Amino acid sequence: MKLELSDPVWDRLYGPYGVRDVPDQLRALAARWDGPTAAHLFWEELHHQDTLYPVTYAALPWLAEIAPDHGPVMEFWAQVLFCARRDTDAETPFQGLSLRPGDHGHPWIAEARRLGEADMAVLAGLAGWLQAEGDGLAEACIDAVRADNPYEAALMLGGHAGWHGARDLYHALQMWTDGAALSEIHAEGAPRARDRIMAETLASRIVRLQPRMAAFLRDYAGQGA
Repeated sequence: MKLELSDPVWDRLYGPYGVRDVPDQLRALAARWDGPTAAHLFWEELHHQDTLYPVTYAALPWLAEIAPDHGPVMEFWAQVLFCARRDTDAETPFQGLSLRPGDHGHPWIAEARRLGEADMAVLAGLAGWLQAEGDGLAEACIDAVRADNPYEAALMLGGHAGWHGARDLYHALQMWTDGAALSEIHAEGAPRARDRIMAETLASRIVRLQPRMAAFLRDYAGQGA
């Protein structure tokens, strides 16, 4: 589901600072992509402290259409994929996208601008879009791994892993890129079965571009055996 930018529901789709001019920012980026404008949109309007919001999910189909598929854009996609499947339940298919109207009654949003029962079908449609596109976006993260940037590579792999439920792997990769030894990483917690399987899978995918990271992933997987 891609909402028209003129749809009145945008007046109730909030982000970290309430309802803002996200449709106008998307219009501007569709007309001419601009890195600083996109960065502001990503990290000020759509994501804040590992938290996503209803407006985040409304913007994603537009960004999939108009954004280039490299660099900072892929870093944003990876972060979205990692965060989206955190703290979910039957009525919250993705983090920040609850289908319970009462969950959107935040005191920092004017009552007239709060999402209501009639808007839940829209949120469910947005959830359906990400559910359908998420695997492809996770694959795009792997395709974006480069040989010259291990920090960016860790972020790309973390997005893919988090989307597929291997959440501890992302933190292990972050520790490794910061110079932590395997023993330190293992002391934080032994990898679960899903993390071990994903580590082996990702190691085989990136071994030519990031051989040291691939070796770490294999060692990490072996620690949980």
